[in-house]
Amino acid sequence: MEYKSEHTVISKQRMLTETNVERNVNYRNADRYFPDASRSPWQLGLYSFVLALMLLALPGTLKASVPLSDGPRGMTCGAHFAAAHASWQRGGGDWLDARGELWGTEPFDSTRVRPSSKRQIIRWDITSMAGKWQAGAQPAGALFLRSLPNAPEGVVNFRSRESDDPEVRPLLVVEWDNGEITSLAPTADTSINCTTIRGLGGGSLFSVGGNDNAIIIFPFKADPQRKIHKAELKLTTDKQWHNGSAVGVFQVHPPWATSTTSRMGLAANHPEDRDIVSHPAVYFATGFEERNWPAGWSHAGRTSKTQPVDDDENGFAPLQGRALRTTLVPKKNFALDLRYDFAKLHREEPEEAYFRYYLRFGDNWNPSADGGKLPGFGGTYNKGGWGLRASDGYNGWSVRGAFMRRSDNVPEMTNKVAIGSYAYHVGIQGAPSANWGWGMGPTGWLQQNKWYSVEQYVRMNELGQSDGEFKAWIDGQLVFERSDIRFRDTKELKIENVWFNVYHGGVTKPPHEMSLYIDNVVISREYIGPMIKE
Repeated sequence: MEYKSEHTVISKQRMLTETNVERNVNYRNADRYFPDASRSPWQLGLYSFVLALMLLALPGTLKASVPLSDGPRGMTCGAHFAAAHASWQRGGGDWLDARGELWGTEPFDSTRVRPSSKRQIIRWDITSMAGKWQAGAQPAGALFLRSLPNAPEGVVNFRSRESDDPEVRPLLVVEWDNGEITSLAPTADTSINCTTIRGLGGGSLFSVGGNDNAIIIFPFKADPQRKIHKAELKLTTDKQWHNGSAVGVFQVHPPWATSTTSRMGLAANHPEDRDIVSHPAVYFATGFEERNWPAGWSHAGRTSKTQPVDDDENGFAPLQGRALRTTLVPKKNFALDLRYDFAKLHREEPEEAYFRYYLRFGDNWNPSADGGKLPGFGGTYNKGGWGLRASDGYNGWSVRGAFMRRSDNVPEMTNKVAIGSYAYHVGIQGAPSANWGWGMGPTGWLQQNKWYSVEQYVRMNELGQSDGEFKAWIDGQLVFERSDIRFRDTKELKIENVWFNVYHGGVTKPPHEMSLYIDNVVISREYIGPMIKE
């Protein structure tokens, strides 16, 4: 289907109608709050503050409990949360040293563990680290143990929280300035070993030295009413028959530990997305309010099982008017196949683009059999880069969204859905495609029955270079970025489409009916950002 208007408009009630408006990109609606002012710098700063407050009132959340688990799909060599495909920045785990350096060598404290035919109680003074937790450092209570450079090349086995003897389990002892003492047992402890992709928690021992690092998580909570006098880590070794080692303690530093703020974009100038399609950077916007809502897309697959709704069971609450309900049903993999093909809509295929949509998983969303696909970008040209057709630089590429399989043995994912990207690009080793978990922010795993702003960006690589980019934001918070991607080796490949795909598998069929909801789609040349309230 063809659509030739300068702005693709699908009007949402009071929101997306095109009007002749002044296009002041940066502070287009500031006169709403300063009607008689010339918008001096302090006023613009206040306006930004107002926008930030509005943003905090949006559905979804920027704060979420981030699991650091020793379960089978928790912390591994490659991932700080394997169930969500959420990777460390470097295989083997990430840490900060006492100088604040990533992967640094200066421990907060270290202890030499010597050979012994008896168990040994080993202590580390981590008062300075605990002081950082008191000041807000995250994740609080998370310790990284590793052998120090030039230490004896031995492996030390420590008794874990699963040990039969409670007296030898790990302990964090905090002495406060008022004399009170808090003793904390760990919620997780595990070896991190890169000779396996599996999680190694659950045994009676964990190891440090050789190929092993270790991570211990304690449920420390900062108390601003008190000061820490001393904090001590206490571990008990197994019998040490061979060489010991010098074991240092560091701060665990997963990618999400670096604080980021919610980034606003052009949507901040269009409260509730009103008239957003009039922005010169916007290609397309829809809220699924019109009866002929498919008309703005170049392709609306007949296999799609979709319906605009403003009321539904399944724990649904509307974001704004109607939303597009998309349902996976048993015996069918497809639920949604919508495409915005730039060339078919008489637009030049871009080299870079953004799109944002709002996403909500219903009560019945439980992908227990397999993961699947979500909206993303495509450049397959019906030749390659999808459907196990590996990208060779000339046939095509894609980066669709992804939802991950939910395992029954991962309690941290109860009523949550891990999402990320499912990518085809040149140079993937051992498989035609790759899953990227969105693990940089604490929002790569979404609570069911909450609305989230999901935005993605892609930029094609220069020919002969691996410098293509992909980024993702949830509620304006950066959750993933890569800038080393080789999508193509020919200028013929560009961004063919924004591909709204909901698909179960692989080939595995959904075990039961599952619904998600989509609303407030915007496709743009510029960063869009979350919607703000009026």
